[in-house]
Amino acid sequence: MGAAACGDRGECRLPAGRYSNREGQILIFLSKGQALWLTQFGSVYDTTTLRYRADCSAAPTQIDMDGFQGAMYEGRQLYGLLDWSSDSSFRFIYEIGDSPSVRPTTFESELTQQFYQEE
Repeated sequence: MGAAACGDRGECRLPAGRYSNREGQILIFLSKGQALWLTQFGSVYDTTTLRYRADCSAAPTQIDMDGFQGAMYEGRQLYGLLDWSSDSSFRFIYEIGDSPSVRPTTFESELTQQFYQEE
């Protein structure tokens, strides 16, 4: 799996930059499959570094995250789905587990989050 995701028209897109769910979660996609996940607690943020890989050949795009440093996901793996809603937003859902078998199969859950690109 490469660090890419698909757009509406099937082309591979690399998530890049800062995205917020507007509810205290921020994902910052850096280069080479590296990212930061910020979680707001009051006026402070807990920052976690991680690695991600996305599979463009899957529909919807499958995204795996691991290598968490700090915070609640350290030593764990997340298996998720990512679907671009527009050029600047995507929906995201994941499960924690030991293998891809835990990956959600749809976005039909209250656990689905919408992320919006920030400037």
